[in-house]
Amino acid sequence: MKLSENALEWSLRHFEKVGYINHFPIPFELGVIKYDWENIKNFILGLKLPVDWKIQEARKIFAPKHYFGFRLLTQLNPIDELIYSSVIYDMGKDLERYRVSKDKEIVFSNRFLPSAEGDLWDKNYVYGDFEEKTKELVDSDKYSHIVVADIADYFPRIYLHKLENALSIATKKTENIKSIMKLIKHLNQNISIGIPIGSEVSFLLADTMISSIDKRLIDENVTFCRFVDDFRLFCKNKSEAYKALNFLSEILYNDLSLTLQQNKTRIFEVDNYKKIKFDKKSEKKLISKEFSEFIKKDLKLENPYSPIDVESLSIELKKKLESFNFDEIIKEQIVEGKIDINLVKIALNRLKQTNNPESVEDILENLEEFYPILNEAISYILSIEDFDPTFKNKIGTKIIDYLENSFISHSIFNRMWLLHIFSKNNDYGGEDKFIKYFKKYSDEFSRRELILAMGRAKKYHWFTSERKKFPGNLTSWQRRAFLAACSCGPTDEVKHWYNYIFKHQNLTKLDKAVIKWVKRNPF
Repeated sequence: MKLSENALEWSLRHFEKVGYINHFPIPFELGVIKYDWENIKNFILGLKLPVDWKIQEARKIFAPKHYFGFRLLTQLNPIDELIYSSVIYDMGKDLERYRVSKDKEIVFSNRFLPSAEGDLWDKNYVYGDFEEKTKELVDSDKYSHIVVADIADYFPRIYLHKLENALSIATKKTENIKSIMKLIKHLNQNISIGIPIGSEVSFLLADTMISSIDKRLIDENVTFCRFVDDFRLFCKNKSEAYKALNFLSEILYNDLSLTLQQNKTRIFEVDNYKKIKFDKKSEKKLISKEFSEFIKKDLKLENPYSPIDVESLSIELKKKLESFNFDEIIKEQIVEGKIDINLVKIALNRLKQTNNPESVEDILENLEEFYPILNEAISYILSIEDFDPTFKNKIGTKIIDYLENSFISHSIFNRMWLLHIFSKNNDYGGEDKFIKYFKKYSDEFSRRELILAMGRAKKYHWFTSERKKFPGNLTSWQRRAFLAACSCGPTDEVKHWYNYIFKHQNLTKLDKAVIKWVKRNPF
């Protein structure tokens, strides 16, 4: 098969809009791809999938999920990300058609409805609607018990042959399926379990696979609703609740080799559930509590990665949104000592949207409190456009202090984000530390950010020495960073080196695009 131009153009817009779902910094390669888009697009459109797809190395990293939990994230090579998204986009209508239909109001997660702007999901089916449906059913007086169940380690435990079977039932686009399987097997080094977390389109695969469980529950007349791996089953008595839970556990294991999380699976009497879930008195302070209720009830926004779509709000909701003091919300959460992760993510996204710098100093002084969402905190700081040079230098000094003296830098994921500040431009200082850190940190992620940071800091003497070994042991991600950052040197000398390696090195299509781009956009 060959990809359609429509699918590929949509994938580029999607990549611009969501990147790697906020997990990873937006790579400078996105600008490269846009600059050389006609060449890159024609290259991808010329591939016959899956045979011609030469998958590049992806990056994997453990990232904090909560204060004490981690998850494995995968970052595809940017070209592979575009192909992967295009392949799934091309079969998306078939996969959506196979699932339990939206009008049944049972499955609320990841409903495929791509927009021309690059959005992937139907905005009318979100987590808030899932919660609303739950409340509607527990308030109906038809049920005495509710089963709350959550699948254990869902994405990492998806068996590929079961996923392939589900996709084969859902669509006749066999070459698309083969392409997806080729990618995932390559990422997993032929281990037959797990799909990549880090690409938004992966959620559609996961929801397609579990659709067989939805249909089994419907066939057994179980009243339920689901959001990704979170099930709510509604039963008329305790015996029926245990029977439904037992049935769900059995079919998950027998059909998909999945199990439920013991610590998140409970049977509640409906009255107790309502007290715990809907009537409990929040320990949040006033503004945080009010904002939490607003995003759940009025905005129905429980996905912290989604920015608030202000333009789609009514005048009344816009006014209410603008009435919140987000700086006070951040302050309250810091004082709590353990932040409400989802609430703070959404607040930070709103601060980014409005270019509001008020919370920057509070966050900088208390960055350890943001350990589980340090990427969101750094993204917010970098989103502010009008810091004066003195304050930027203060930010850089504080980040260096965290790198050298705080536990947060022990996480490679968090260290990558701390170093990312210096890779954007040279306004944040720290250049006297970069070579030392490059020797100290051997991981792929830190070194890429440091290569970019040294380029921004005009450390051309380092590149003069290192380029003699190019590409040496550099990974593809480090190689592209090196190609871009090396532009910090004298124009004629750098141009001569670029021309030489362009002809004599075995560079990829994206490597060559980096050289073309950086000649016009030198560091």
